[in-house]
Amino acid sequence: MKILDEYSDLHQLSEKRIPHEVRRYIVQEWIQFYNALSVDEHVEDFDMSRHCRMVLLETSEDDIELIGLPSSLLDCTVEFVELVTIEESISMYRTFILNDNESGIMLYSIVGTLGDETESFLAEQAEHVE
Repeated sequence: MKILDEYSDLHQLSEKRIPHEVRRYIVQEWIQFYNALSVDEHVEDFDMSRHCRMVLLETSEDDIELIGLPSSLLDCTVEFVELVTIEESISMYRTFILNDNESGIMLYSIVGTLGDETESFLAEQAEHVE
Protein backbone atom coordinates (compact mmCIF):
# COMPACT_ATOMS: atom_id res chain seq x y z
CA MET A 1 0.00 0.00 0.00
CA LYS A 2 1.29 3.43 -0.95
CA ILE A 3 -0.21 6.48 0.75
CA LEU A 4 0.15 9.55 -1.46
CA ASP A 5 -0.57 12.51 0.81
CA GLU A 6 2.33 14.71 -0.28
CA TYR A 7 4.01 15.45 -3.59
CA SER A 8 7.17 13.68 -2.43
CA ASP A 9 5.10 10.51 -1.86
CA LEU A 10 4.54 10.24 -5.61
CA HIS A 11 8.17 9.13 -5.93
CA GLN A 12 7.18 5.93 -4.09
CA LEU A 13 5.37 4.82 -7.22
CA SER A 14 8.20 2.75 -8.62
CA GLU A 15 7.84 1.78 -12.26
CA LYS A 16 9.29 -1.62 -11.36
CA ARG A 17 6.26 -2.42 -9.20
CA ILE A 18 3.44 -0.78 -11.14
CA PRO A 19 3.01 -0.04 -14.85
CA HIS A 20 4.18 3.35 -16.05
CA GLU A 21 0.68 4.14 -17.33
CA VAL A 22 -0.84 3.65 -13.87
CA ARG A 23 1.85 5.78 -12.26
CA ARG A 24 1.24 8.56 -14.80
CA TYR A 25 -2.55 8.40 -14.25
CA ILE A 26 -2.24 8.68 -10.47
CA VAL A 27 0.34 11.50 -10.63
CA GLN A 28 -1.87 13.45 -13.05
CA GLU A 29 -4.88 13.00 -10.79
CA TRP A 30 -2.87 14.12 -7.74
CA ILE A 31 -1.84 17.26 -9.63
CA GLN A 32 -5.47 17.91 -10.66
CA PHE A 33 -6.59 17.66 -7.02
CA TYR A 34 -3.73 19.96 -6.00
CA ASN A 35 -4.72 22.55 -8.63
CA ALA A 36 -8.36 22.44 -7.52
CA LEU A 37 -7.81 22.43 -3.76
CA SER A 38 -4.64 24.39 -2.99
CA VAL A 39 -4.76 28.00 -1.95
CA ASP A 40 -1.47 29.64 -2.84
CA GLU A 41 0.52 26.67 -1.53
CA HIS A 42 3.62 25.38 -3.23
CA VAL A 43 3.15 21.84 -4.47
CA GLU A 44 5.87 20.59 -2.10
CA ASP A 45 3.97 22.01 0.91
CA PHE A 46 0.51 20.75 -0.03
CA ASP A 47 -0.98 17.99 2.16
CA MET A 48 -3.62 16.04 0.23
CA SER A 49 -4.79 14.21 3.38
CA ARG A 50 -6.66 17.33 4.53
CA HIS A 51 -9.02 16.84 1.59
CA CYS A 52 -8.75 13.36 0.13
CA ARG A 53 -6.23 10.65 0.90
CA MET A 54 -4.96 8.93 -2.22
CA VAL A 55 -3.89 5.33 -1.69
CA LEU A 56 -2.58 2.71 -4.10
CA LEU A 57 -3.39 -0.85 -3.02
CA GLU A 58 -0.63 -2.92 -4.58
CA THR A 59 -1.24 -6.54 -3.67
CA SER A 60 -3.95 -6.73 -1.03
CA GLU A 61 -6.20 -4.70 1.19
CA ASP A 62 -4.83 -6.26 4.38
CA ASP A 63 -3.38 -3.03 5.71
CA ILE A 64 -6.22 -0.59 4.97
CA GLU A 65 -6.85 -0.33 8.71
CA LEU A 66 -3.73 1.88 8.77
CA ILE A 67 -5.73 4.59 6.99
CA GLY A 68 -8.74 4.30 9.28
CA LEU A 69 -10.84 1.83 7.29
CA PRO A 70 -12.25 -1.55 8.34
CA SER A 71 -10.07 -4.55 7.52
CA SER A 72 -11.96 -5.26 4.28
CA LEU A 73 -13.38 -3.09 1.52
CA LEU A 74 -16.49 -5.24 1.77
CA ASP A 75 -17.14 -3.62 5.16
CA CYS A 76 -16.76 -0.05 3.88
CA THR A 77 -19.47 2.29 2.68
CA VAL A 78 -18.26 2.91 -0.84
CA GLU A 79 -19.48 6.07 -2.58
CA PHE A 80 -18.45 4.91 -6.04
CA VAL A 81 -16.24 2.49 -7.94
CA GLU A 82 -14.99 3.22 -11.43
CA LEU A 83 -13.27 0.76 -13.72
CA VAL A 84 -10.73 2.88 -15.56
CA THR A 85 -9.09 1.59 -18.72
CA ILE A 86 -5.71 3.17 -19.35
CA GLU A 87 -4.36 3.14 -22.92
CA GLU A 88 -6.62 0.19 -23.80
CA SER A 89 -4.34 -2.24 -22.00
CA ILE A 90 -4.54 -1.75 -18.23
CA SER A 91 -7.66 -1.79 -16.09
CA MET A 92 -7.72 -0.20 -12.66
CA TYR A 93 -10.38 0.33 -10.02
CA ARG A 94 -10.79 3.83 -8.66
CA THR A 95 -12.81 3.57 -5.43
CA PHE A 96 -13.98 6.50 -3.32
CA ILE A 97 -14.93 6.23 0.35
CA LEU A 98 -16.29 9.27 2.16
CA ASN A 99 -14.82 9.63 5.68
CA ASP A 100 -16.97 12.54 6.73
CA ASN A 101 -18.52 15.55 5.03
CA GLU A 102 -15.12 17.13 4.49
CA SER A 103 -12.73 14.38 3.40
CA GLY A 104 -12.51 11.00 1.79
CA ILE A 105 -10.17 8.30 0.56
CA MET A 106 -9.50 7.49 -3.08
CA LEU A 107 -8.24 3.94 -3.49
CA TYR A 108 -6.55 2.72 -6.66
CA SER A 109 -6.00 -0.94 -7.47
CA ILE A 110 -5.01 -2.67 -10.68
CA VAL A 111 -7.61 -5.27 -11.62
CA GLY A 112 -6.58 -8.70 -10.40
CA THR A 113 -4.29 -7.59 -7.57
CA LEU A 114 -6.71 -7.93 -4.65
CA GLY A 115 -8.43 -11.00 -3.23
CA ASP A 116 -11.13 -12.80 -5.23
CA GLU A 117 -14.00 -11.67 -2.97
CA THR A 118 -12.89 -8.03 -3.10
CA GLU A 119 -12.33 -8.17 -6.87
CA SER A 120 -15.87 -9.54 -7.33
CA PHE A 121 -17.30 -6.80 -5.11
CA LEU A 122 -15.49 -4.07 -7.04
CA ALA A 123 -16.53 -5.55 -10.39
CA GLU A 124 -20.18 -5.56 -9.31
CA GLN A 125 -20.02 -1.94 -8.12
CA ALA A 126 -17.94 -0.51 -10.96
CA GLU A 127 -18.96 1.94 -13.62
CA HIS A 128 -16.75 1.76 -16.71
CA VAL A 129 -14.76 4.92 -17.51
CA GLU A 130 -12.25 5.41 -20.33
